This record gives sequence, C-alpha cells and structure tokens, in this order.
Amino acid sequence: MSNAPASYFLHLPSSIARSRVERVFCASTDMSKIHLVSTAEELFDVPEPRGIITHDSTLKDAEMLALTRPDLRQAIMCSDRYDAAFQAMKENEQIQHLVNWPDFLTTPRSWDIMCVSKCFSPQGSLHWTQFLPGGSAHRKWGLYSSFDRDMVIENITELVRTQLSQERLADSVAEVAYEMAMNAMYDAPVDEFGRAKYSHDRQADIALDDDEVPSLEFATDGSTIALQVDDPFGRLRRYDVLEGIGRGLNARHAQAAQDVLNTSQGGAGLGLFRMFQLSTSLMFDVLKSKHTRVIALFDMGMRLKDRRNDLTSIHLYFHRE
Repeated sequence: MSNAPASYFLHLPSSIARSRVERVFCASTDMSKIHLVSTAEELFDVPEPRGIITHDSTLKDAEMLALTRPDLRQAIMCSDRYDAAFQAMKENEQIQHLVNWPDFLTTPRSWDIMCVSKCFSPQGSLHWTQFLPGGSAHRKWGLYSSFDRDMVIENITELVRTQLSQERLADSVAEVAYEMAMNAMYDAPVDEFGRAKYSHDRQADIALDDDEVPSLEFATDGSTIALQVDDPFGRLRRYDVLEGIGRGLNARHAQAAQDVLNTSQGGAGLGLFRMFQLSTSLMFDVLKSKHTRVIALFDMGMRLKDRRNDLTSIHLYFHRE
C-alpha cells in the first residue's frame, strides 16, 4: 500500500469483486480513490481513516478493527455468513452497513455501494434521489391521520399493481409502506415531556398535530421502487432497529415464532422485520431529536423465487454528534 494519506479502503478476497466494488465506489464519491489492503493490520498506523469495505469471510478482521480503530466506519459484503455479520453489527457500532451479495460472480447493486460511500464521507442526509436517476416518477403525501394513511397505501398499491404491472410486488411494497407509516405516526410522536403519545394503542384512529405530521414518498425509475418516510422527531435508536430485525432472524430457526418475536409494545420488532423481509435494501438516517428518515428500495427485476430467498442490505446512518 502507498505511504500517501488515504481515507477509504477495500479488503476483499476476490480480485473480480475488488474491481467491481472499486469502480462503483470511485464513481459515487466523485472519483475518490479507494485503496486496496490485503490485511487489516495495514490500517493500524493510517492517520484518520474514514471507512473500509470488507467481506464476511474476514469477520475477525472487522471485529478487531472495531476495537483498535473506533474511528473507522465499516461495511461488510455478505455472501455466506449474513447471520454472523449481523451479530457483529449489533456488537460494534463501527459496522454500519451489511451489503447482501450472493456471490462474486454477480455485481453488487450500485445503490448499496453508493449508500456506503455517502455515509463514509457524510455530507447531509441520505435521500431516495441519490439512488434513482433523474426523471423518476414521484409522489409525496403528508400523513395527517389514519384515514390519510389508508388512502396513501391504497394509492401505492394501485400504482405498483396497475401502472407498473407488478402484481406480485404490489402487496410487498404496500406492506412496507404501511409499516413505515405506522412507525412514523404512532411510535415517533412525543409530548412536551418526552412521553409517547400514540404508541399505546396502534389500532386507534388518530389525527396528528401539524408539527407531528410525517411524509411518505414513492418513486420509481421503472427498474427500482423507492419508499421514503420522514418524521420530525429523530427518536429511532440503532438498538431498536437491530433488535427488531434480529428477533425476526432468530425466529426463522425457532420452533414457534411467537417465542422470539416481541409484539408487546404494539408492532415494535415485527414491523421492522417485515420491512427487512420484503425490501431489497433498507436505509436508516437518524439525527437525534431532529429527524428520522427510512428508505426502502425494491429491485423490480428480481424473480419471486429469488426475492423470497434473498436477504436485505441494511444501512445505518446515525449521525455522530
């Protein structure tokens, strides 16, 4: 490795994989160079490294770097050890991205690498427009009440099923939109004392005050569908995201899913896991007490069989104060 100062690093066992990731990363960072390393030890003496992309076959290196270089943001490309990588993500805040990548013969989705690069060099917030090209069809709604929520979900279902002719995908997109809306409407709002206002009864019809209203956006470029929900509270915690998804992952191996999934606090946990199950990539952008933004992306080109067996990429961008 060159002795010149460097910010971004790539540690992957396959030369083909390195080349593909390097090209996408470079393009999405305005041609910033990503430096190749063959061992994690090479980063011990690097001044001010920003981020590294590794592979789940080198999880021990990732965990060691989390201990020795706490300033280093990490992304893990997952092929065979997703559950182990997810556990490492839960235990190490420096691991902010799990990129689902079935094998080195396929090309990683550009939007996942782009999201990694945006978070490695943080400039503002994530937004769906960064991952879909210009000219995308777009709709945006305010979620003022339970009635508005139901009407918006119905509109989204119709757009996907009729306009886009994606009969099988429509229900998945609608369910994710519903769960995103429920979290923003029922779980996020608090009163002046910081107490949750609506999460005690997620079945109740509600009407939000103007300063509580979240927005829901739908966009598509014909090959990808994006959903984005924003709320003005910034109360979502990294722990809650990973616990909710983790309980669902554990339930796959349990004899009874209800023994693992905790629904005692409304839809907490189960809703996050359903969002994970049904989308292709799931992104969380949170500025504490300011805003929570959740983006779900769907690959319209995936076969139903592949979609059922696929695992979702997770991106956690919790702004450092």
